[in-house]
This record gives sequence, C-alpha cells and structure tokens, in this order.
Amino acid sequence: LWLVYLVLPTRNHYWDGIGFALNIEGVAQDHNGLALGTQAEGSHSIYFNPNHLLHNLFGYLIYSPIRAVWPAARALDVLVAVNSFLGALTAWLLFRILNRWSGDAPLSGLVTLLLGFSATWWKFSTDANAYVPSVCLLVWCTWMLTDTSRRPKVFAVGVVHAVAILIHQIAVLFYPAVVLAIWLHPAAANR
Repeated sequence: LWLVYLVLPTRNHYWDGIGFALNIEGVAQDHNGLALGTQAEGSHSIYFNPNHLLHNLFGYLIYSPIRAVWPAARALDVLVAVNSFLGALTAWLLFRILNRWSGDAPLSGLVTLLLGFSATWWKFSTDANAYVPSVCLLVWCTWMLTDTSRRPKVFAVGVVHAVAILIHQIAVLFYPAVVLAIWLHPAAANR
C-alpha cells in the first residue's frame, strides 16, 4: 500500500501541508525559526504551531538528515513520503485489530483495503498534513487497548495518546474512548 501511495500521490495539496513544508524549509535555510518571510518579523514559533505543537518539529527532525544527504530534497516530498508510510501502517494496524476481533483474515483484509483505497484516506495519506500521524497513533492506542489477552499498559497508551494530541489537537476527543476501553477491558474485572 505504501508503494502505491508513493507512486500515485496527490497533486492537490491542502494549504496547511504546504505551510508546514515551507516552515520546515525556512528553518533549514536560516536556522532562526522564520519561515521564508511568511511569519511576523522576530517570530520564532516555527516549531510550535498552536494546533500542531509537535508536527513541524518531527517534520524538521526527519527532513534535516535527508536534506544533508540530498540537498535538493523538498520538505513537502519528505512529509508526503512519511504520511504515505504512516497511512499504510495505520491500515496494517487496522487489519490487525479487525482480524483480532473477527478472526476472519479475508474479511479483515477486505475492510482494510476499502479504507486504504478510499478517496478520503488516500487523499490524507498522500498529503503533508498532521492528521495521518495523529490518526496512526490513535489506531496504535486502539491496538494496545483491544488486546483482551492482557491488561492494557495504561502509561504507554497515555504517552501515545498525548503525542497524538500534540501532533494534532483534535486527538483529545479520543480521551473518553480510551477511558471507557480501560474501564471495560476484561482485565479490569481482575483488579
């Protein structure tokens, strides 16, 4: 799925993904946190977009070593490749969750392919946005919470959920689901 996303990426990017890429490249060029003249003079808030606190920082940490090896690399292309990988990883985690619940690998595979090749998931997975990394982490939380064979590691789930929130603030809405999943988990009866 990842290779298909890389071969057939979107060419109509959302403005926020373009903004993330320009900000990351601005830091890489002048090292003072200014983004190619698009932010107010004297502003050093490149890494800390109020709605995506860690997204630009993670993007910069991935982009920097790639740019050092390949100076012609563009941040937009790097972010698209990372999102494509995380979109495919999310689909794989979904397959694992569905297969765990249903025990039916072909059906789980079909549902996973429906998600992976749906227009909306394809668009987000081949763009440079903050949604896919955050959703990938939320699906990872779900993976950890739905293992009925053992008690969920609450601290690990909390850390992964917190990082998802720091990548995109809307992940905070997953909190009630996490609390309910922990409370209703079969291992909770053994306490």
